[in-house]
Amino acid sequence: AVVSTQSTGEYEEVGAVITEDLSAATHIIGVKAPEPEELIEDKCYAFFSHTIKAQPEGMPLLDEIVRKNITLLDYEKMTNEDGSRNVAFGHYAGVAGMINVLHGLGLRMLSLGVTSPFLHIGLAHNYATVADVKPVLARIGESLQKYKLPRVIAPLTFSFTGSGNVSQGARSIFDLLPHEYIDPNDMQEAAMNGDPSICYATVLSRSNAMQRIDGKPYSAEDFAANGELYKNIFAEKVAPYTTCLINGMYWDSNSPRVLTDEDAVRMFGKGSQAKNNIMRGIPQIPHKMLAIADITCDIGGSIEFSNEPTTVGSPFQLYDPKTRTVHNDFSRDGVVVMSIDNLPCQLPREATEYFGDCLVPHIFNFLNLTHSSHIDTQQKQTSPCISRAIITTKGGLSPNYKY
Repeated sequence: AVVSTQSTGEYEEVGAVITEDLSAATHIIGVKAPEPEELIEDKCYAFFSHTIKAQPEGMPLLDEIVRKNITLLDYEKMTNEDGSRNVAFGHYAGVAGMINVLHGLGLRMLSLGVTSPFLHIGLAHNYATVADVKPVLARIGESLQKYKLPRVIAPLTFSFTGSGNVSQGARSIFDLLPHEYIDPNDMQEAAMNGDPSICYATVLSRSNAMQRIDGKPYSAEDFAANGELYKNIFAEKVAPYTTCLINGMYWDSNSPRVLTDEDAVRMFGKGSQAKNNIMRGIPQIPHKMLAIADITCDIGGSIEFSNEPTTVGSPFQLYDPKTRTVHNDFSRDGVVVMSIDNLPCQLPREATEYFGDCLVPHIFNFLNLTHSSHIDTQQKQTSPCISRAIITTKGGLSPNYKY
């Protein structure tokens, strides 16, 4: 592949046969979904299909997979019995997304008249390895503690949604700054009276972010069965006191959103500064929240106004709730949104090695699958982890995915 971080020679050195003709292969392992017309019939494929939530944009691909009698394994559903994923890029998506949004935060503060040491961190792909960004963050932390940001914008407060791989990866970068983790209920006090030389953060998992509308207590089992009966408290109780949101929480159509279009109007619209009574001083800062890293990138999903992915070449856009439009002009109104949908590509070698280490133990069980066997036979021939991830086989959807 021309854009691969590993060269063709590196593959050849370990015995790979380089060819563009895959017709002789019985099993084809990829990462991103191919175009529907590129699929070869009567094969077994493994890739991220982006179809398991019945996403409309993924249905043409799924139709073609079924029509071409393909057995599809989706990495997203390679899970343990407790639902935790075995094969994922989430950690490196979180790492890259956090590096990017710190860069974007520096740009946004500068456009509002506040210089900051975050101007000295680049986008994630400017660093060959994660180790290369650590000394940069150390210097930023030293500068924050020595010079402090002006009270009009400090202290910076960060909200991480989710507690899985994405959130953990993002927090591994945040933790390199001078920081303190606090309870979501303490964010208002920290935003108004906290130490300007450190960053504050809170982590919102389902257990502390989701509340039943009728006041009954949260339970994981009830939420899974009745997600529509819950509300997410973030917008009401935490968002007004958050400088930067890092969204890494799993979302589907039955779950409450983290931020809705109406939340945006209330938070970022005219009068939000006076209403929240947080921002004090000169220059005027229009609202506390300046940037969002929508790492999950569920289009129109948990962040309702995140309606299109951004790109590595153009990583940021600003959403203006007054007009419900996006633009790229940092001098205009809006909240910065970073929603790159292929974040691990910014740290390609480390992310590839990590993903490969996760996948290799399952390869031989994948090779036990065929394109022509009934799902019951397939499940007997392979591991439970692989079995749970079989989306289609023998020209139809497997029972778990009939929906």
